[in-house]
Amino acid sequence: MFTKTKKVLGLAVEDNQILLAELHQIADRYRVVHTETFPLPPESGITEPDLWAANLHEFLRTHHFSAKEAVLGLPAKWLLVQESEIPTVANESLGGVVQLMAEREFSLEMNDLVLDYTTSTTTGVNCRLLVMATLRQRMEQILTAVRAAGLKVLSVTSSSLVLFPSSNPSSAAARFTVYLRSGYAEIVEQNGVGFRSVKHVSFPQPEDREADTTPLGLFQQLNNYFALTPQPSGSAKKESLIIWDGTEPQGVCLETLEQHLKRPFEIRSGLDELNQQNWEWPNAPESGRYVAPVFLAAAGLQAEPVSIDFLNSKVDIHTKTSHKKPLLYSAAAVAVVLLLVLSMAWSWHQDSRAIAEMTVQLEEHKAEIEVAEELAQKISSVRSWYASRPKVLDCMLELTKAFPEQGTIWVSSLGLREDMRGIITGKSQNEAAFLDVLDKLNDNNVFSYPKMLYLRNTGRNSRDLAFAIDFLYTNGNVQPAQEQDTKDSGEPPEVADNNQGILNEVVRN
Repeated sequence: MFTKTKKVLGLAVEDNQILLAELHQIADRYRVVHTETFPLPPESGITEPDLWAANLHEFLRTHHFSAKEAVLGLPAKWLLVQESEIPTVANESLGGVVQLMAEREFSLEMNDLVLDYTTSTTTGVNCRLLVMATLRQRMEQILTAVRAAGLKVLSVTSSSLVLFPSSNPSSAAARFTVYLRSGYAEIVEQNGVGFRSVKHVSFPQPEDREADTTPLGLFQQLNNYFALTPQPSGSAKKESLIIWDGTEPQGVCLETLEQHLKRPFEIRSGLDELNQQNWEWPNAPESGRYVAPVFLAAAGLQAEPVSIDFLNSKVDIHTKTSHKKPLLYSAAAVAVVLLLVLSMAWSWHQDSRAIAEMTVQLEEHKAEIEVAEELAQKISSVRSWYASRPKVLDCMLELTKAFPEQGTIWVSSLGLREDMRGIITGKSQNEAAFLDVLDKLNDNNVFSYPKMLYLRNTGRNSRDLAFAIDFLYTNGNVQPAQEQDTKDSGEPPEVADNNQGILNEVVRN
């Protein structure tokens, strides 16, 4: 019997390139046919799709890609992710809940974002809601170029999300998937019944890859991430950690990774998890860099939709559906007007009878109208809860920007008073990292009078340096009189008197 071949192209988008893989499905078997890398223009990148759409079309033709349908994967650094536990609500109400949650957490205009979500039940009362968003303009730029190259896009999702094993663990213990690339990694966390987060972490590459292939920065970033993720209690079994190694050229040794991780894991290679009887993947270990586009294509061949799909967003579906009732009401209103015009040709008695029938209909819908008005009032009152933003959040954001992602300097404590004067204390691996943070605070006009209180060795055979910095958060609003006092004395009025008190309070806490 002749079996039709289904084929889909997976495209994993990165900052400066797109990884492509064409996957064919014959019956229940998958065959990886082509894998290539398409470089994006160095200057315009994805922001000018017209410049590279023709190049992509020629690239597909030259390398004999025949699939006309595609699934796009976005990197985790382009995603906004938020997970919350909410009371279980009806599916038709989730769209509104997601929009309220996104407005509160992402601090961006909703018109600038594309949203989608996935849920998982935790108890009979509550459920976990994972909301993801990406910039609408960036996604539309990619779609414009890909469609102009002759491809039909089926879905737009996260590149690393499709790498998670399809079978859920029997227990509720957290499981992790790590997708490794050169210079960064994407970590997907599952809570046992659904996804919890997708995280991008970057790490420096060794200067000489041939002399040293051990990515110590990767181990440090993974340890930092797992330190912030609580371990499940009451389970003697090790948690699972699946590694999809897309680095090049040598890759990462799983035994070395297990030795450097401070948290015990059962570490397995993602390629080893494949059912070899259903896959034909020539040189699969050497082709590990293409695992993301391969599984994006596999997601397009499956009957079940991907859990997060920005192109076919569940939020957009509910939004479109919600317009049906107004259209029906409008059509009913037109019909009523026509009935009234026709009734004028009849006798006054029949006209009065038609009016009486309309009055009955309005009375029948009176309860529904009251419910709708009450719901609108509740939504309006809820939105007002998020109208104001505390200054302390903006202060914490600006402080965070001053510190690098690499773990060369960190904060041990933060003391902040109501007048926004505060002191941060912490440790640094070297003096240069501390001075870099202090310079960034001085260059940021939202802080006035940032000053080093001390910088000294911690002792106890440690090379780390302990430091303390005091500051005043003004959000750029400094009175002229205060500025003059600063020039004369080097410190604002009353700051010097309060520094020691704040420092003592931080130390006590």
